[in-house]
Amino acid sequence: MLCSECGRETEEGSRFCSYCGAPLVIEREVVEERKMEKKIQEKKGKGKIYAGIAIAAIVIVVLGFVGLTFLGYETDKANDLVDMANSEIKRGNDFLDNTVSVKLGEFREINFDVETESGINQEIGNASQWRQDAFGLKTTVGRVKDHFEKAKDYYEETEELRLPEWYHDYIELKVQALEKDL
Repeated sequence: MLCSECGRETEEGSRFCSYCGAPLVIEREVVEERKMEKKIQEKKGKGKIYAGIAIAAIVIVVLGFVGLTFLGYETDKANDLVDMANSEIKRGNDFLDNTVSVKLGEFREINFDVETESGINQEIGNASQWRQDAFGLKTTVGRVKDHFEKAKDYYEETEELRLPEWYHDYIELKVQALEKDL
């Protein structure tokens, strides 16, 4: 410990300077004050660290919120695409129900047990008409297929969007079902 009067080093724990006799109590008080100041500074330093950590945490939370808001999932766009795909599927199914099913309902087995010539001619005419109708259904089925293909394209557009994994799985199932229908 240094004497505040003569500046010489004295023994630790002495109450008086062994060189000049000055009381060392004041020096102890200074040392104690310095220790207290050091502790206060350490606490302030820790407080700054804690404040820095708190600010960093707040910044991370804010950036996360902004990221989810602006860079989050594109479910709204995906939902619009799914709605458009479902509309195309409905159009295709309506076309099937109103055109293909009606025509198929008109077909029946040819009756070979007809005994009159006019009956035979009627059955031949029916078979000929059904044949033409069946060929006409090829075009109709092609139009239905176009609706289903368009729906598939809408579903596949969602693959490029940022979506949760379960949404991609859902779309994959929709595409598989549509491919089966095709």
